[in-house]
Amino acid sequence: MGRTPEYLQERLRRFFSKFGSVSFCRCMPHELDPYQCNGTGYVTFRSKEASVAAATANLVLPYSLHSKVIAIRHLDTDKTNDPHYVYKHRHYISQVVDVAKQVYNKLTKYGPCPLYQVANSIYERNFYSGKWHKAGLSILMRFGRWDAFLKHPSLNGMFEIKDDIVTLGLQSDETSIKTLKKLYIQQSIELDAEVSVHWREGRVALPPQVQKETNELYHLTPIPEHLQLLSKSHTMYRIHDERHMLKIQLKQERNEARRLAREAKKNNAAVQSKT
Repeated sequence: MGRTPEYLQERLRRFFSKFGSVSFCRCMPHELDPYQCNGTGYVTFRSKEASVAAATANLVLPYSLHSKVIAIRHLDTDKTNDPHYVYKHRHYISQVVDVAKQVYNKLTKYGPCPLYQVANSIYERNFYSGKWHKAGLSILMRFGRWDAFLKHPSLNGMFEIKDDIVTLGLQSDETSIKTLKKLYIQQSIELDAEVSVHWREGRVALPPQVQKETNELYHLTPIPEHLQLLSKSHTMYRIHDERHMLKIQLKQERNEARRLAREAKKNNAAVQSKT
């Protein structure tokens, strides 16, 4: 993965601490390279309830860790999470978009229909076999009910339900294509947010200094320009010229004054808009 076992241990500890107090977290190093993880880790909790809850969690590492899908198994109860959860729901999202397109074509051709008959003649593919079957599973997994799906905000009023009768909204064919693309994008974003919950969600805000140090683990703040200049070659840059250093100082002060002026102008505009 390009990361040390200690780095992955810290990431796992932060994730699993949402379920309870973590007493032990260990990622096993690779036999041929101790600075690489072999893909196996162990986490123990102070309470069994927390460990059982964590065993069914779905975790996907970020892009910086190659988007690895983590398979979890409880060593006592043998409960496991679904390692295919992400792939299943990506399949469901694509099928939901296809189902919405089929419903749109059906209502365009045959007109309004009752809500309990909206799934008739609508099909989707099975995740495992790829065979066609009556639509409904993807809607259940992503939205829960047909009416919740048809009235979802991401469809932007493509369908309307009145007195349990489904009709088309005021959308053209070109607009419906854009709406379906928007539906796919928003559902994908929701899935990514679901499987990669931030480790600080629901916690008390960190002190400013601790938050600053935490941010520096991922995004280092650039050092001042006059210090960056010292790392350059003295044969190409005047790193010890006082006049050059003064120009850099004046440039920094000018940029800071401009930044403060922009912020003051933005604040004044916000105050005037409220009044």
